[in-house]
Amino acid sequence: MIDNQDWTGAYKELCDIITSEVEEVKHTDLWYEQVSHDMDEYPYPPSSVFFDFNASSIETIGIKAQDMSMQIRVIYAFDTLSDTFKGSLNQSIALSFNPVLRKIHKVLQNKSGDNFSSLNRIGFGRVPAVNGCICYAQTYACIIRDYSATDETETVDMTNPPIILHDGAIQPVVDITPLVPPAPEAEPLFPPIQM
Repeated sequence: MIDNQDWTGAYKELCDIITSEVEEVKHTDLWYEQVSHDMDEYPYPPSSVFFDFNASSIETIGIKAQDMSMQIRVIYAFDTLSDTFKGSLNQSIALSFNPVLRKIHKVLQNKSGDNFSSLNRIGFGRVPAVNGCICYAQTYACIIRDYSATDETETVDMTNPPIILHDGAIQPVVDITPLVPPAPEAEPLFPPIQM
């Protein structure tokens, strides 16, 4: 986990996780209600995952630093012309979205990344979609620590800084670390016992 987390960084990490671990998913994107529109308007492959980021609360943890309690909806859209009703000839094809939903959950539950804390599923439900699209969302909670309001600083090594003279010349510092000579070997507190 990095100190300054970012929700767009979390989005990129989640896209990488889903595409590398759930081979059925052919496309990932941010959510802007693609499944509510005709495919000609917002084209996407038949097996897609969309991410929707929302902060449910924000807690200030210091001057210009905040913990954002995020709710990330992971929306799986599965396009099919098959029917789900009992007795349908292609019911098994139409219901094949469910194992993918379960796989997505298995991959994401308790997963953490550089830009988000451990994910915990807190919601599940259907998303309205156009005909021929089965769409369900799983909502995960996590914390994203945001330092974006802080001023940027640069770390400088000051172990041997140069000395700038009054005429602007730079005088390198000679290493003078051993300023104090080493202490002489100490005598024992008690003389050795003679037998």
